[in-house]
Amino acid sequence: MPFRAEQVADQIRRELADIIRLRVSDPRVGPITITRVKVSDDLSFARIFFAELTVEGRREGDTLKGLASATGFVRTELGKRIGLRHVPELRFQIDRSIEDGIHLSSLIEKVRTEDKRKLPPEAPGSDV
Repeated sequence: MPFRAEQVADQIRRELADIIRLRVSDPRVGPITITRVKVSDDLSFARIFFAELTVEGRREGDTLKGLASATGFVRTELGKRIGLRHVPELRFQIDRSIEDGIHLSSLIEKVRTEDKRKLPPEAPGSDV
């Protein structure tokens, strides 16, 4: 990604976090963390990756639907805050990398505990 696109992506990430937290009132949009933003080289599209924080009673995908319906409002608010002639088209996507990392860590820990059980106990007094 060119330097200009990286700058715009970083600015979009900061502003979107604020807009979604303070201005989006759709009840389907719960607490989220914007993990990263990827902007096309020509700055016409921005893919926003976010992680949902677990909230009791909220179904998987509700936040994505809520963000999709609020995209026009969010884009308008973003346009007021950043100094671009054309605001990129926003596309929201759930970022599952955090969940995948947690799952992978649990698998590694499971293998480590199984390996410890298979090792023979050390003989007392051995200095190895």
